[in-house]
Amino acid sequence: MSASRFHHKFLSQFRRRLFLRNALKTLFWTLLAGGILALIYAISWRLEGRAIPPQGYFVILFWALVIGACWTFLRHLSQTEAAQAADTEYQLKDGLISSLKFEEEKRTGEVYDLQKKKLEEQLKNHSPQTLSLRIPWRVAASATGLITLLIWLATLPNSEAVEKQIQHEQLTLDHSAEVKAAMEEIMEELLKELDEDELAEIDAEEMKDWLKGLEETKDQKEALRQLARFEQKLANTLKGLEAREDEETLKLAAAELAKSDLSDARQLGKKLEKKEFKEAGLDIENLKPGDKDPQGRKLSNEERKNMMKKLREATKRMANGAKNKNKNLKPRNAKARDAKKLQPLDELLDELDEAAAELDEQLQNMEEFDGEIEEGDFNEKMKNFTGRMKKLDARKKLRGKLKRMRSQVGKSQSFMAAGGAQQLGLANKGGLPPGKGSQESNRKGETEMPPEMAAEHLKGQKGQGPSQSTVEDADSGTGISGKRSDAKARDFNRQMESFVQRDDVPEEMKLGVREYFERIHKVENEETPSP
Repeated sequence: MSASRFHHKFLSQFRRRLFLRNALKTLFWTLLAGGILALIYAISWRLEGRAIPPQGYFVILFWALVIGACWTFLRHLSQTEAAQAADTEYQLKDGLISSLKFEEEKRTGEVYDLQKKKLEEQLKNHSPQTLSLRIPWRVAASATGLITLLIWLATLPNSEAVEKQIQHEQLTLDHSAEVKAAMEEIMEELLKELDEDELAEIDAEEMKDWLKGLEETKDQKEALRQLARFEQKLANTLKGLEAREDEETLKLAAAELAKSDLSDARQLGKKLEKKEFKEAGLDIENLKPGDKDPQGRKLSNEERKNMMKKLREATKRMANGAKNKNKNLKPRNAKARDAKKLQPLDELLDELDEAAAELDEQLQNMEEFDGEIEEGDFNEKMKNFTGRMKKLDARKKLRGKLKRMRSQVGKSQSFMAAGGAQQLGLANKGGLPPGKGSQESNRKGETEMPPEMAAEHLKGQKGQGPSQSTVEDADSGTGISGKRSDAKARDFNRQMESFVQRDDVPEEMKLGVREYFERIHKVENEETPSP
């Protein structure tokens, strides 16, 4: 082997040995640094009383090794740097670095050959494998101890408080899933119950989208906020379905119909008073004097005039009743009416009465039945009126169904707030059997009055002396003693907590409600007599 090749082989072995020494040093320092970071990570979990997720250790160790490896390769010495290090390590007096420089400059001659031969003899006395790795034992021991500590910390379980919190979160997650399933079932049943008129008043697809806001969650407050938002959407829908102006108009019309001498008009007024709008509209439509009766029999003019009399009585009294409404009162549902461009009901009743009057005039001018009456305008007004009555009836029924659903949402809120499966009413049946009540005034061990004493009556003698008996008024108050007081306090507390946790209630109102309930309980406790 030539001297030049021997120099290069020695230098390559020396570089690898240096790389191994630097890698070991970096490894232990990396383990120590990663262990310190992992300790901070572990302490942050243990301060909260939680068990340490071991996957965090692996993430920290992985990135620590990646950074350490990058650092090691960045510090890898070049051939020239390795030659300088070898000259210093083996005291070669710049022999290797000079040899490399001579080769680079392609210098040849007897002097250069002698230098290489002398350097080769010096290198034969040394071996790169004997180069000390210089392992940092203190750093290695510290890293080992730190890793042992981290492993021990990872074996510690959750604290009792955290374990209860985890159970509560899991319970909340299960309850939120149960509530969501219950709301989906209620929504599906509701939409199935709706007829065509009711479906025309709402957006069924939008209502289905409301359920997307009910997500399974471990956060009880978030679950309550979701239910509060769901309830708010129901409330807004209910508000949009209100038809108070029309209902008040029909209430006035019903009062006017009640004054009529005709039984048909009075019956119509009763239906309007009971808010049977659809049936009332059909009754008015059936009063129209047609050519034939429901059985197909041809009607005479007298019969038609009699029917017309009933119709005129109904339309006139309804129109007159609607005129009694305070014109200066702004409609409370004006926005909803304007949004759908609904004609005011009092105007519609007035137009219906005018059309009925024109129809009556045609009928009165007929001596005998001689053909059809021109009912075009009347039929149009009647169609508008019956359509309006169907709409009112659909809205009334729809409000009732949505209110029942809103009641279920309220039960779900109480269920989520209290965490009790029995409050929802849709949870699995089971649990403990019902308990037996006790009566404060009848307990075992009490001394009962003997029958002979219970049946005995004390009689006094009539005399003229002053009576020794007096009647005294007890102090008035609202005190409640015993178990009733505790039960009432618990019920008030549940109501108050359910209210203040709602998302749609302003913070200042929550504070006021809480103070209100606390003051009530304080006053009641002061007024309650001691048993």
